[in-house]
Amino acid sequence: MATSFEKIHCLATILRKDTTLATLPSYQYYELCYKQLIIGKAAFVYDCLKDLNKYTPYSVSEYVFTGDGYDNEFQLTPAPTDLQTNIYVGIKKEDDDLLQETIAYTYDSETNILTLEDTPAPNAQVTIAFFDIGSFDDDLDDDECAILAESEQIAYYESYLGNAKTLNQVTYSTTVKIHSQAEQLKQLSNVSITQWRDRVESMINKYSYRRSHDRLKGLSGRG
Repeated sequence: MATSFEKIHCLATILRKDTTLATLPSYQYYELCYKQLIIGKAAFVYDCLKDLNKYTPYSVSEYVFTGDGYDNEFQLTPAPTDLQTNIYVGIKKEDDDLLQETIAYTYDSETNILTLEDTPAPNAQVTIAFFDIGSFDDDLDDDECAILAESEQIAYYESYLGNAKTLNQVTYSTTVKIHSQAEQLKQLSNVSITQWRDRVESMINKYSYRRSHDRLKGLSGRG
């Protein structure tokens, strides 16, 4: 049975609690997590007993429209793929800075038309995304998922360190303060990158020891 990437993303608590990421549309959040996971899995790919190189990648079909004040039906061309079963619909009015998600819509998979309950205002941006979070082909156990989640977070942490020149930027909008990367780095700095890597390496060593011990027990039990 496959293992959804979402199971691993849910264990990555720093990503889930990050106030900057909380402002992202869900499909963009999952795309970011996917990229960090694929980078992070390199630390575990040779020690994991499952094949981490076999997976269904994250994918998205994104559609952007401009409201005219009359139409509330939107034809999606080309059609989303069969795997892209997650739906995000966001509307940004002319004076807004961020998309506001809405669940007030219906979707006809035969005609590929999405209908909003409320007609968007003139010049409003309507963003529609159908996405697949992705999955590993193998059935990963809890230890394997935990190691991958930690590795994903290290990749995320290092992405801040690699962009140090922008860490002092703070973005303000009329309705929300978006915390800067500097603030996020400050929150993450309680654990140094070296300590974090050592912790993941320890998790991998324990994982490898337990699996080797289990295999030896199995061999000793043979008649």
